[in-house]
Amino acid sequence: MILWHDITVALIGLFIGTVLGNELNRFLYKPKVWIKFRNINILRNKDGAFWSIFVANTGRTCALNCIGCITIFNLDRMDLMEQNEALTDEQLPRYKNENIDLEFPRSQLTTPSKYRDFKSASLCWSHLGNPYELNINPGMVRSLDICRVQYHDKNKYWYLIFPSESGWRKTRLRCKLKNYKGRLFICPANEFPKSIDFEIFLSEKGIPIFKCKKRSVATNIKYFFRKQNMILDNH
Repeated sequence: MILWHDITVALIGLFIGTVLGNELNRFLYKPKVWIKFRNINILRNKDGAFWSIFVANTGRTCALNCIGCITIFNLDRMDLMEQNEALTDEQLPRYKNENIDLEFPRSQLTTPSKYRDFKSASLCWSHLGNPYELNINPGMVRSLDICRVQYHDKNKYWYLIFPSESGWRKTRLRCKLKNYKGRLFICPANEFPKSIDFEIFLSEKGIPIFKCKKRSVATNIKYFFRKQNMILDNH
């Protein structure tokens, strides 16, 4: 009886040690992805700019297959532009090395006549070829393209161009610039998504602004214990 008792205790101890050890190892060596929202990366050129945001991995392992997604809560059909309302040359990437035919203005997936909510839509990375997913090694920082803000010189207004899973080869949509509220997600395959809330608006001087909103302590605590709300909540 004593022998079986010792064996049972040893097996239970081995099982608990293995489970706890695996969880501890996962916790210590998982990737840690952070959105560097204080440093919006603005690449300017004629009559517009690309808005991108930095994403860092401060963990000990690679953040795999990271995908950037965006939701805009208050975008409606009347905000969207048709493709033929856009400028012919919007200074979008040409992808000359790929030898592919591109439309000018670039083709878009969502229009007023083909409308759908702009929720959890994939973006692209500011990397050669503009992939929609990539790995971020420990200690590395990558840049995610959010949109291009473009000035329509003929009609005298600013509008926004969002990429798709195909990068800038095919745009997600174009919309006239107004006050928008939204959320950005970074979704690695081996860590829970990270997110930030943001606003887009025109300043008093008529300059397009992208501003990240700082969440309250209470909101951060809520998202920590109910992480699904980060994705499912509208506000």
